[in-house]
Amino acid sequence: MGETNQNIYSGSFNIEGGNFNSAGTVSTSIKSILKKLEIPGEIVRRAAIVSYEAEINVVSYAKKAMVTL
Repeated sequence: MGETNQNIYSGSFNIEGGNFNSAGTVSTSIKSILKKLEIPGEIVRRAAIVSYEAEINVVSYAKKAMVTL
């Protein structure tokens, strides 16, 4: 049986469409949280890239969105 991480986090982040000044703050927060939870670096890197790309798409093309971690 594999090891389980006893550190659990649950949270949501709102993204406002059209707000380029705050673009990237959600992905930065997610990266920081995952590092504190001692998630392996490669997973943190991939999660940061995916969340940043999603965030930029929302800012560029949508009115709003919520990311749940």
